[in-house]
Amino acid sequence: MSYNPENELQKIVLKYPNQKWDWFSLSQNPNITMNMIFNNLELSWNWIGVSRNPNLTLDIIKKYPNIKWNIYCVYKNPNITLYDILELQEIYYINWIGIAYNPNLTTSFIEQNINKICLFGLSSNEALDFSLVDKYADHNWHWIFLSNNPNLKLSVVLNNPEKNWSWRTIPSNSGVSMNDIRDTLETNNKLV
Repeated sequence: MSYNPENELQKIVLKYPNQKWDWFSLSQNPNITMNMIFNNLELSWNWIGVSRNPNLTLDIIKKYPNIKWNIYCVYKNPNITLYDILELQEIYYINWIGIAYNPNLTTSFIEQNINKICLFGLSSNEALDFSLVDKYADHNWHWIFLSNNPNLKLSVVLNNPEKNWSWRTIPSNSGVSMNDIRDTLETNNKLV
């Protein structure tokens, strides 16, 4: 089958297919499209990497059911929507760890599945609404990951000082500004 490369990376890979490529990294590169992969199946694609590729869609998964998809990576893939997750559950086993990392989760979905979803992964997911941590305080949250979640605001921490926050992690959290940290230090010395 003849395939016309869509970008420079594809041209280089097709011109030099026997190079010692890192096929895992190449397979998940956003410049490597599903057209490139499925029109060149003779290449050494890494299916874990392809499962992580942001160009992957539910339609592709359905079209190629015999591929050894890595379901953990598929559920975690940011291009896989909540609708896709629900449909995939009818085809493949449910991987609650991968689902926990999917950035498209809604608060409603999380609440409906709070006793199934992996809180270890969910604790680091930017889709997490921190009100759920309070609402489900009896659940086994991962406090280091919560403390490093970019969606965390220092006000949440200060309003919940009794929680098991990781004070070593909070200063490196990209969601917490240096001004927040300075103001906290000046106010109550909690970060030292």
